[in-house]
Amino acid sequence: MNLSAKSIIFFLFFLLLYISCDESSEVGLELEDQNNNLEAKYIELPLATSNIYLDSVRTDYGSLIFGQYDNPVFGKTKAIGYSQFSPEIISPDVVTTDLSIQPSDSSVLDSIKLFLSYSYVHGDEFEEQQEVSVRLIEDTLFASGIYLSSKTIPLVTNKSAIGFSRFTVNNPGDTLLTIPLTMNYGNLLLNLAKQGISSREMRESTKGIAFDPGVDNKLILGFDLSNEFSRIVVYYHNSNEDTVSNQYRLRFDSPLSKHYSNYTTDRSSSTLSAIDMKNLNEFNINDKIYWQSGSGIYPMIDLSGFTNFTDTAKNIILNKVELSMGPIDDSEKKYINPPSTAIFYFAKDDNNVNSSGIETTPVDNVILKDNAYYGQDEDPAYYTYDSLISRTYKGTSTVFFQDLAMKKYDVKKVIVFPSTPSTFNQAVIDKTKFRLKVFYSKL
Repeated sequence: MNLSAKSIIFFLFFLLLYISCDESSEVGLELEDQNNNLEAKYIELPLATSNIYLDSVRTDYGSLIFGQYDNPVFGKTKAIGYSQFSPEIISPDVVTTDLSIQPSDSSVLDSIKLFLSYSYVHGDEFEEQQEVSVRLIEDTLFASGIYLSSKTIPLVTNKSAIGFSRFTVNNPGDTLLTIPLTMNYGNLLLNLAKQGISSREMRESTKGIAFDPGVDNKLILGFDLSNEFSRIVVYYHNSNEDTVSNQYRLRFDSPLSKHYSNYTTDRSSSTLSAIDMKNLNEFNINDKIYWQSGSGIYPMIDLSGFTNFTDTAKNIILNKVELSMGPIDDSEKKYINPPSTAIFYFAKDDNNVNSSGIETTPVDNVILKDNAYYGQDEDPAYYTYDSLISRTYKGTSTVFFQDLAMKKYDVKKVIVFPSTPSTFNQAVIDKTKFRLKVFYSKL
């Protein structure tokens, strides 16, 4: 990234100032440096924060999410997962005897099972029995499409489910969910395989399947479709006399196989029931800030407190700028599962974020790590949640704020996202607990 001469001079001056400070001085104390005629100062600025509702989140990458969870604050959410599958292809570079074997004309179906590798659990009622029905879908998925949580694909309702399982998630050693599929569906896939159809023809013929949670489910679950054990296995033998069982396998992680999840949330009995949930609607309630990306609730931080300070303060140099959120409010909450990290996306004038720009030009759309402004990698600044001591999100973004003070950016507000937006981790934070600590030197 090319820097203006002004920015380079500013950075070098700041570096020289930092390493030449007297060891007895401490940033934050209003002391006068006898040699440099500088005062080291510190100010803590409150950041006005509100909530923003975004009506959908992208769910077509990462884990496949399905399940149901009733949160007294955020509402009752149901997630239906959709996925395509393709015949398994083993790389010629892999040496293995565990192969998916193409069936012959004489092959006879023994059974068919679907396996999913756990990656995420939201909820705490692990002893409660969960249900999942595997259903056919009306429309196919498209590999080139972008699928959001608001997208609905109709399920085939005039036919029975092709798979069903009751299960619990109470054993830490459980890594796979196993769902038996019907013999009718197994024979359909076996007959397609006998024809030697291509991966594209398999996807077009089957369209895809949906994972529909039971009405009494109490957990939202995520599954890693890229895991080698997430697959459909058709077990068969080659003739009535042959007792050797073979496997024909189908995978969910082909580059041309699509998956996504649809989310619906009923807030009628929740803390947020009185809020008019319209896309990009900004709201405030109960002097609290709410955060659950999966259901569309985000904090939006107003940075005008900082820019007003730097506009009125004269002849200052920023030494360190630290943003903090928290501690989270965990009073009278049954289940607390805050996002592990926070990322700050620039809000546009309409309160939305530039989704494509976040991917293509992050420096103009995201607060980056300090060193990312002077290097090749444009990595976002990840503020990690401290679950052990402070129960806060805290991080340093000095370079961004010094650029903001120098009017390099015209950023008025930022929206706080988790590192995995499609999940349902949640937090509640007092409105007064969003603060900016500014350590600076005054000429």
